[in-house]
Amino acid sequence: MKEINFILRLRKWQIMLLWIIYAVLFQRLFVATSYGWWGFANHIYYGGFYIFFTLIIALILFSRKQSLINIDIGLLLFISLIKCIILLFNYGDCSDAGGAITYIETFFIEMSELCSAQPDWKIAIPVFGFLINTIMIAWFSYSLYKSNE
Repeated sequence: MKEINFILRLRKWQIMLLWIIYAVLFQRLFVATSYGWWGFANHIYYGGFYIFFTLIIALILFSRKQSLINIDIGLLLFISLIKCIILLFNYGDCSDAGGAITYIETFFIEMSELCSAQPDWKIAIPVFGFLINTIMIAWFSYSLYKSNE
């Protein structure tokens, strides 16, 4: 019986192209799922975040002599799942109206009711999301580094 292989071998330029598509897509999704002033803040924070990690990944990839890099598909699927959960709970404010909302709440509750509520626990979501993003992308960068040794 054959064993299922969850390793994908890609060239350096393919990884960089996929990373840039991923970074642009998720940065735009973060901005689209935030409301009020947080949309503007997410645009700046995640823009810098992805530029920084693009440089890190480029340094890791192009400092090695190997032309093919092993990528764990299970790790990519896990990171994508976590990122989708973070997108669903992405935080937004009601601009000058006061109150706070998460993206998933907009499917179930009227916007006028959401903006009348106080932010309470939701204020910790942006920090937690940014921390999880950093951990996930650092984990991916480390896996690229370890696969090259």
